[in-house]
Formats: sequence, structure tokens, C-alpha cells
Amino acid sequence: MSGVLPLASAIATLDRDALLALVRQRRVASPDGVVDSLGLAFELLRSDSLSRSLQQLERSTLLALAAAARDADELKDEVIEQLLGLGLLGLDGEHAVALPEVTAALEAACAAAGIVLETERGEPMMPAAEPVDTSGWYAPAITSVRIASALMPALREHPAALGRRGSISAASVRELAHGVHGSAESIGRLLEVMHESGLLTTITGFSTRDRHRSFLVPSTAAAEWVGLSLQERWVRLAVTAWQRITGAIRTSLDRAAGDLDRAVFELIPRDFPLLPETARGQAQQLARLAHDLGLTVHGRLAPPAQLLDDTLRSGATDASAVQREAEASFPAQVPGIYVQPDLSIIIPGPLAPADERLLSAISEAEHWGVAVTLRVSPASLRRALAHGLSADTIRALLERLSLTGVPQPLDYLLSDLQRLSGAGMDPAEANEAAEANETTADPVAPALSAPAAHSEPTAPELRGDPLAELVDRVLAAAASDSGTGDLGRRLELAIRDRSPVRVIAAAGGAEHAFTLLPVSLISGRLRATDEVAGVQRTLPLSAIVSVEAA
Repeated sequence: MSGVLPLASAIATLDRDALLALVRQRRVASPDGVVDSLGLAFELLRSDSLSRSLQQLERSTLLALAAAARDADELKDEVIEQLLGLGLLGLDGEHAVALPEVTAALEAACAAAGIVLETERGEPMMPAAEPVDTSGWYAPAITSVRIASALMPALREHPAALGRRGSISAASVRELAHGVHGSAESIGRLLEVMHESGLLTTITGFSTRDRHRSFLVPSTAAAEWVGLSLQERWVRLAVTAWQRITGAIRTSLDRAAGDLDRAVFELIPRDFPLLPETARGQAQQLARLAHDLGLTVHGRLAPPAQLLDDTLRSGATDASAVQREAEASFPAQVPGIYVQPDLSIIIPGPLAPADERLLSAISEAEHWGVAVTLRVSPASLRRALAHGLSADTIRALLERLSLTGVPQPLDYLLSDLQRLSGAGMDPAEANEAAEANETTADPVAPALSAPAAHSEPTAPELRGDPLAELVDRVLAAAASDSGTGDLGRRLELAIRDRSPVRVIAAAGGAEHAFTLLPVSLISGRLRATDEVAGVQRTLPLSAIVSVEAA
């Protein structure tokens, strides 16, 4: 027995908002091909659509579906309404009925996951845990923004290769992490959120050898972003990261009273037993990203994260409150830096963005944090010269910023470089500079966009919302049923399946029974083959009393 007709009947009772919510939640593989409730029922009962839907359900909802298979009338009205809205329950007249396809998919999913649905586990709300001091959230926030900024010139020199599925290759992540002295795991998460934020874009063919491969490079938006304050750069990343708080993560976070780690690592495995391992892994990566960005401290939402959560849940797009919280919490800009005789540079706190970029261009990072340790070397200075900085510019920068002056060893090194650049470099150095100029761009300049030869793709032409258009077609078809909705759907199903039906029609006060093979249903009239009499019959829908499988 098929659940197509009961589901089509249930769909026909939904208003536009409920119908739109249904198709947005479920996977509709071919929305353009759906013209009525019957067609939508077929789509929603596809195995891939059912599998995806069941994976997102809580244990309590799965239990309700299992109970519906025994007797849907035993369910509470609000549960029936929920399942009807999810397209997982049907209607036979006014009675809710289980859909055989849903029951079979649920049993198969539970068997594959090795779980047995017994009784609902309680605890709709986790008890509050001991309070945690989250006031130091700004430290990882500042660190992540600085590393993200350092990744921009690194990506210009070594674009991140993408795999076949669009994920960043592990080799590229390791190379970038080594270059900026960061953790490969945290760098991988940071690159993903930078890409989602629009700071990175995809190009194809960075070099002749790799003309068929795709890579990530800084986008045109990155040029503006690197010039913003630390707080503004952080807000851009934080908003993007927090937009991932949806579905199972959102439900679990609400129950965990603002403890994201508890929500992801305890509640999701408990309350969403069919959620795939890949989805659980993504949720766990999100929890780690939130920690990297200072959105959580020991798993608990930091003050700006709570503000951000409230903002996004309200549907607002203005993050000014989050920006103000960051400005109040981040340390003020420091008056200068400390340049040591061992060629190390200590930045004790935030600097102007342009100054931080210049210092990064002439040195290598050794330690990230609110205080940063950089180290100048002959190689880093030669690289800066190759990128267009002069020895005089570097000396003037250090003299302006250094609270300890320019130590003698660094002064000698700058003088040697100035002399070499004035007299001409030796062949080895000239070679190195030429090669660098072929593959890199100025890491200090604001022009961090993709190379001209690899301009960003033109956005495709916009079209209407296919799901909204689907809903309009289904509602229009329902409005033209002329009160024969269920009979019409039964006949449409028979036409689709090419299956015979027993039709009872009334005429002249008498009822007549026919065994027919429906051919078409147009303008309120059924055209069918009478296989018993061997003739074609045309019956008005208004005369048909009942339709049953033959």
C-alpha cells in the first residue's frame, strides 16, 4: 500500500505558510516538475528525502512516528500537527494515518544506526552548570583575527588547493599553518569561515601546471577587511560562524542553557540518534571554531556571543551591539613596540592595522596572542625589499614604533641591505627577488584581490524562488479541484501508475460501476478505457461517487 494519497490529502490542507515551511525543510529533488499535491507527495516520499528528514529529527519525534505506525489516533493533536507539517503523516478523511514509506524508512534507519527506539529520554532542559568566567574571551578573538590577517599574503603566495568535493586539501592547510606558525586544525577551521565570509574566492588554474585545479585566494573584499580595526574584522568572522547555529545545534544549545560544548558533545548524540556522523563532526568543528574565535570560553557563550545569538534569532542583521561589546572588551591600542637585540619584536597589544601589516611584512611570527612575538631575519627583510619596501621605509617604521629604539644588530642589518639595494644585489639575491615577484603580491598593499588573470566569476542571473513557485502551483491546482480533490488525486495516481480502478458513477438517480484504466483527467472530465466493454469512456468528475483500486 502506498502513502501517496494520504500524504497528498494532508498537503492539500496546508496553508501557504505551512506549505512553504514544509518544502523548505524537506529535500525536493525536482521542484520545477511538481504541479500539484500528488506530485509533491511523490517527491516527499522519495527515499533520499525521507532519509534526510529522519536524520534531523529528535528522539521524541522519532518515537511519535513509531507510535503512529501502530495507531496514529493515539497521538496528541499537537504531535499530529507537527508530523503533518513535516510531511511525515497523512490523512484519510479526517483521520491521521501513518505513511508506509515513512515507517519503512524509519525502521531501516534505526537498524542501520543500531538503535532501538524504546522510551523517550527526558530532560528537555539540561541543569545549569557551574558558572564560568568568560571575561577573557577577547584573547582568542584577537589571536584568530591576527592569524586570519596573516593568512591573506600567505594565500597570495601559496593558494589553498581544493579537493574534488570543494574542501581545502590537508596539504595546503599544513603548508599555510607552517607559514604563519599556527595549528593546522585551527587554521583549517579559520579558512572555512573566511571563505564563508566572502574573504576568499575560488579560482581555477593558478598556474599552467594546475590549470584544471581549483584554489582559494583572497577576494576583493579582503582588501577592505584587512584595513578594518581588530574588532570590526572579528565581528565579520563571528557573524558568519554563528550563522551555522541551526537545526539540531540550535535545539540542543537552547536545552543546554548556553553551553555549546555540552549541546554538541552530549545532547546531540543523545537527542538526535539518526544524525549522520558527518553532521555530528561538523557540529563539533563548529564548537571548536567558536572557542577559537572567543565566542565561547570552556564551551559557555561569551557576552558578545549571547548578543549575537539574540540578534540572529530575532531575524535582525544589525550587529552594532556586538561591535560595541567588542570595542568595550578589546584592549586599547598600545603606544609602541619593543625591538630586542636578538632581532625579535614584541607587540604588547593591538596596533593600527596598517602598522601590524607592515611589521608582519618584514618579519616572521613566532607567537600569537594579545601580545605578539615576531622575529626579523635577513630572509624576511630581503622578502620585504622584493615586495617593494625600502630599507629607509623599514628603518623609519621601526624608529617610529619602537619604544626601545633600533638595536645595533638590526641597524647594521638594515645598513647592509640598504647598501646592497643601492649597489645592486648579487645574482643569488636578485634571482630570489625575481622569483618572489613572479608568484607573490605586496603583502602590505591593500590590493589583496585575486590576480587580474583570475578575476572572480560573474554572478549568475537571478531567478525566482523555485520553492515558492512550487507552492503557488500546488495551491492553484488545489483551488481548481472543484470539490473533487481526493477522487481527483486517486485518479491522477492511477494515471501515473497506469493501474486500473473501480469507479462508481451516479446518473439519473442510479449508480453504475466500471472497471477503468484512466488515461487523462482534463477540465473536470475523466477519459478512460473500459477494459471489460472494450470501449473508451468519458465521465465528468462531478458524477463520480467513489474510486477504488481494481
